[in-house]
Amino acid sequence: MKYLFAAIPSILIALAVLLGIRPINKPTLENCYPVNGVVEKVYSNCDGCYDITIKIQGDANRYYINRGEERGLDIETLSKQIVGEEVEIKMVKHWTVLEPSSQGRHIAQVTHRETILYSEITE
Repeated sequence: MKYLFAAIPSILIALAVLLGIRPINKPTLENCYPVNGVVEKVYSNCDGCYDITIKIQGDANRYYINRGEERGLDIETLSKQIVGEEVEIKMVKHWTVLEPSSQGRHIAQVTHRETILYSEITE
């Protein structure tokens, strides 16, 4: 019986790790939802990671394009296009136990004035 109680924490840790490292689903129109707002800032959140973060006015969430600079986007160019402008960001529906509040949100598509500036959505 004491082996069972000793195994329970290990099982719970393993389950938490498995739930926490869930990959983000491949973006489709069906598994994404829109977020609209005025862009306050476009920046890189870390040195050498190539991610691009978009800050929406009045929104505490972090919206990021994973490895956006490697995908051909330029932070300065994107900033000039969308800072102070209304955009629609499509987000992938995703939840992980490691970040239950989901404040770091993966961008699947950015649209400005009906022009898609970035997309990884597959039909």
